[in-house]
Amino acid sequence: MFRFALSAFIVIVLSLLTNRVSAEEKPVRIALDVSNWPYAYESSGQIEGLYPAIAREAFHRMGANVILEAYPWKRLIYMIDRGEIGVLGIYKNSKRQLVYDFSEPYFRNETVLFALKDKAKILTGWNKLVGRTIGVGRGFSYGDQFDDLRQKGVFKVFETDEPRQGILLVFHGRVDAFATTLTTGRAIIMDENLEMEGIVPVAWPLAVNNLYIAFNKKSEMTQFLADFNQAIRSMHEDGTYKQIFEWLLSAL
Repeated sequence: MFRFALSAFIVIVLSLLTNRVSAEEKPVRIALDVSNWPYAYESSGQIEGLYPAIAREAFHRMGANVILEAYPWKRLIYMIDRGEIGVLGIYKNSKRQLVYDFSEPYFRNETVLFALKDKAKILTGWNKLVGRTIGVGRGFSYGDQFDDLRQKGVFKVFETDEPRQGILLVFHGRVDAFATTLTTGRAIIMDENLEMEGIVPVAWPLAVNNLYIAFNKKSEMTQFLADFNQAIRSMHEDGTYKQIFEWLLSAL
């Protein structure tokens, strides 16, 4: 009887220790949309881009065991709502703050118009868009003011399926300007060797949005997010953040 009880006790203890080790080693799942070159994209089956490069360095500094996964945006939202994953590269709004915990911003997206230099000098404000043809990404929003003017027909729009097409439309004179993020536009211009062709960003932004990592509140990842915030701050302080940004852009 004693030997049976002792054996049962040992089994229970080993089971508890195994579960504890398993829980400690369980990786954190964080996913992102990889249809967003050069911020996040797939290359030879690997997740690449500015967002994952910055995040991986932060995770390394944290000593965190993280698996990055790629899903379409709608799937990401479905999974974070179920508490299955965290999301890298998400905007914060009042509705999301009710159900998600957010990091501090790790990146800022500035959306601007790109135009040939002579036209960029003319497009100095919203009133200068009247009657113009502006290239936009299909299904994209560029902020309340832009979307409102578009709805009212203040300017014409030419929809594209991806930003590279839009920049080339500017180059060929098919549109007066194209709306995209500052980083994306500059990366495409370098990749297409268009630096000398006079395509430049217009001086004022259409919108400025911060990017975050978020988890469902029920996932209880506030300490992870606090550690991530500290890692990003340290990357800024020692210059690593800037080096990653500049190195990746130069390599595109």
